[in-house]
Amino acid sequence: MHIDNFCYDEKISKIVWRGAAYKKWRKDFLAATASLDFCDVGCTGRFRSIYSKPWMSIKDHFKYKFIFSVEGNDIASNLRWILSSNSLCFMQRPKYESWFMEGLLKPGVHYVEINKDFSNIKKLFEYYIKHPDKAKKIIANANAHAKLFENPDLQFEIAKYVLFKYGKKSHQL
Repeated sequence: MHIDNFCYDEKISKIVWRGAAYKKWRKDFLAATASLDFCDVGCTGRFRSIYSKPWMSIKDHFKYKFIFSVEGNDIASNLRWILSSNSLCFMQRPKYESWFMEGLLKPGVHYVEINKDFSNIKKLFEYYIKHPDKAKKIIANANAHAKLFENPDLQFEIAKYVLFKYGKKSHQL
């Protein structure tokens, strides 16, 4: 469990992201955001790129008011700790579902939804810079969703249900 000890109001007013960018949508994401002065994004994969930047710890991500969550091979592995933080999550509507129940997350309630072509990032960034109270409300809702998964008994029940649904959908049950 990662604990964010940084107060939202004292965080850096930028959107941050680090990760491997082997998939087309992550490369497109970097192409659309790397040159924006309010974004600190970079590729940390083993293949060098014009978007390469040094690796950044989760604690260092927590220093920023806004954090991008970008799906990789499937789910965005950073989503759980972002939604547990005091930072606002910017992401596209999730395509993949895991035990974290991404399908229950609502744009404007748990995260800020960015367009598939990334065209609304600047507008949303400027909006939430001017409306920190609205950002904090979304963060509180995100924290409440993430808190549901801190209970090991609930996690076990969800895992059983996921396995059951997988068995049914794959015709193994």
